[in-house]
Amino acid sequence: MTLRKKIIAFIEAYCKIPKGVQVVQPMKLMKFQRQVIFWRSMTTCMASAMLISALLKMIRLSPYLSKIVRLVPSQKILIGLVRNVE
Repeated sequence: MTLRKKIIAFIEAYCKIPKGVQVVQPMKLMKFQRQVIFWRSMTTCMASAMLISALLKMIRLSPYLSKIVRLVPSQKILIGLVRNVE
């Protein structure tokens, strides 16, 4: 399995929709999302802040992610708790 496919599988298995009508439902990526998955750089502070906010909500909604990832919003970093890496 390629890295891209592993990332997509992880998102769809463990990430929940953070807000809206389908809040807490598992994420199902659309075709265009699969094509650009996480490889595009954030170009504005606003987009970065929105991403951090969404990540924080997804981590809080997922019991699995809450155990293995800690987000430090003020520093805009994710910490992998299993290996203690950023």
